[in-house]
Amino acid sequence: EESDKAETVSIHPWQYCQGCKYTVELYAKVAADRLKQQKKAGGPAAMAGEEILGTLCEDPAFFNMQSYMRWSCMKVLGDNMNEFLAEFAGQFTATDLMNKADNFKRARR
Repeated sequence: EESDKAETVSIHPWQYCQGCKYTVELYAKVAADRLKQQKKAGGPAAMAGEEILGTLCEDPAFFNMQSYMRWSCMKVLGDNMNEFLAEFAGQFTATDLMNKADNFKRARR
């Protein structure tokens, strides 16, 4: 007998924090890689962040980690996608994106 109820997960605040940090780092990495690929192909070095966020929590990197990391990603993007994207709004180079992720890591320490 299958249930139509959504799966519920309980994670500790520190786990949510770790997952949130990793989500920011992974987004910056994926976005920087995509910009580099577009530049190599001679195309415009521009993209819509929503394209990446649509599948970010399904990235294979999350499946090599504890499950709370992926759940945190889903929670962060589910509840705060606009705020998340606002942090990356504007024009950036691939290097800028990686520096933004590094600065975020330092600020959280």
